Amino acid sequence: MINVAICDDEMVIIEYLQSIIGKLAMGINERIIIDGFNSSTDLIKMLDNGEKYDLIFLDIQMPEMSGIDVGNYIRNNLNNNITQIIYISGQQEYAMDLFSIRPMDFLIKPLTEDNIRKVFSTAYRLISGNKQMFEYKVREEIHRIELSNIIYFLSDARKIKMVTNNGIIEFYEKMDDLYQRVKDYNFIYIHKSYIVNNIHIEKFRPLSVLMDNGEELPISRGRRGNIRNIWG
Repeated sequence: MINVAICDDEMVIIEYLQSIIGKLAMGINERIIIDGFNSSTDLIKMLDNGEKYDLIFLDIQMPEMSGIDVGNYIRNNLNNNITQIIYISGQQEYAMDLFSIRPMDFLIKPLTEDNIRKVFSTAYRLISGNKQMFEYKVREEIHRIELSNIIYFLSDARKIKMVTNNGIIEFYEKMDDLYQRVKDYNFIYIHKSYIVNNIHIEKFRPLSVLMDNGEELPISRGRRGNIRNIWG
């Protein structure tokens, strides 16, 4: 199941997106729950009450609270770097304002079914990847955790420390073998001792990354170029 929010002050836009996404859901045989909001403050209230969305279509020009302000609230106040955000606007001059929010994409009005289909397909692939499970062994027991809950892996001698949203879990595995298992799911090898989940990176610095749990992790000299390419 995928939870989607659409926030736009034009009901015709909300209804159009609901119609297209509904058709796409039937094509991929996925249950998709869609909530429509024509007020940005109503969306904020829903998020404050604990509602979780995998994907938000967010109009930039809203009368009460702009889409940029809502995006900043999601990333900074709610500390949510997992929800995919697709911005909607009739204008194109917002690129720099959106950089820190890290939206997945930007749709220009008037919307077309083809453009919606393309961005939704990308979003679905990313969301499905985040919902996939990571398996690890502790003693002789196999455990599973959603990849999106993993913040980073730390190599400590022969042991791996997996730092998650709910604490630290330890198990044994070679770091290079571990990376091969997670490299296709937003994980980045920033240092011989650290593999980080890109969706939990709060800020990129010349010599380090700041994670959304407040920890600052070092980037090795040889890996800085690759990380700059990923983060633009």
